[in-house]
Amino acid sequence: MNCYLRTFDPAGDPTYKISFADWLIRWKSDETHSEFQLSSRYGGISVSVTMEDGCKCVRFKWIDYTKHPLRWLSQIIPLTDEQEDAIFAEACKLADISTNVMLATCESSYMYSGYCYHGPNARKYDLVGVVLCNLSKWRIIRSNKKWYWCSELVCHLIQVAYPDFNGHADTQRPDTLYNEWEIYRKAA
Repeated sequence: MNCYLRTFDPAGDPTYKISFADWLIRWKSDETHSEFQLSSRYGGISVSVTMEDGCKCVRFKWIDYTKHPLRWLSQIIPLTDEQEDAIFAEACKLADISTNVMLATCESSYMYSGYCYHGPNARKYDLVGVVLCNLSKWRIIRSNKKWYWCSELVCHLIQVAYPDFNGHADTQRPDTLYNEWEIYRKAA
């Protein structure tokens, strides 16, 4: 099945009002957010981590990418069912939600656009890491191994299926992840 790397491009849609967070991230990356979208087997739900959703942790969220197609760059991530199942299980673990509960949610009609699914002990958004590792000119600290930012998490999930894909998830920005996946896929 095909999954997708979805990369948010705020400049792609002239009607989008760039937020302060977008502005900060665009200092180093033209694109400002990454999502991993699972296939239709899982209802097309996406996984990421962001400050924007209010949950500030690893979460599942159903996003209608067709609503604003100019804002999203899309790349196919071809996976076997077994690879996708492993990614789903890893995402559930990091979002602190039972795979059975999340699977039932994905198969039901209860998925709502904009609602975040995660448990109380979901891995947190690494704000300090993203600022001091990726947005500053210098790599002041190493990222927190228990917390994530969006492109770091999505890279980690891709590595579940493709372990040889870029071994440095903690250095990824949305633009570098997009570009490196493009290179990796062409080389395969």
